[in-house]
Amino acid sequence: MARYAGMTRHKSKLINKIIGYFNIKTVLELGTSVGLGSIAMAVNQPNTKVETVEACPNTSSFARKQFKILDLENITVFNYEFSFFLNNISDRKEYDLIYLDGHHDKKAILEYFKLLQKHIHPYSIIIFDDIYWSKDMQEAWQTICRDETVIVSIDLYFWGIVFFNPNLSQQHYKIRCFF
Repeated sequence: MARYAGMTRHKSKLINKIIGYFNIKTVLELGTSVGLGSIAMAVNQPNTKVETVEACPNTSSFARKQFKILDLENITVFNYEFSFFLNNISDRKEYDLIYLDGHHDKKAILEYFKLLQKHIHPYSIIIFDDIYWSKDMQEAWQTICRDETVIVSIDLYFWGIVFFNPNLSQQHYKIRCFF
């Protein structure tokens, strides 16, 4: 399962570098799967608190065990559907980085994006995984890039990254990175 559903080594290194470079303190991951992404975000980042949400109880239990084996106490796992979790967290809760890797459906992605907007600040970053998964996902990505709150978007083919910092110049980049 890790081979097909988990984060690749290259993506793991990249997200860990992003967290270090931007001094990310709070992360929300939607789509824990077996926990490889969570591990990549938490390892060597003791001051970063990772909250990860997985709907499947068996998968989230497996991930919890891996985090315990690796002694990663900075990861908290929530076993909920994404919509339920997002509709039930405090409006005051903000995240520096949100990594969305699950429910590859246009309607759902756009719903989550709207729900997540009350949990970001001007320096937050949202990373969308698999933006070319389907025509639906491509359309969702294009809609997100056109959102008035998005100042900078970066299309890496495998990820779409958006920034909200009003001090940046509005730009949309496409960088074809294939791992």
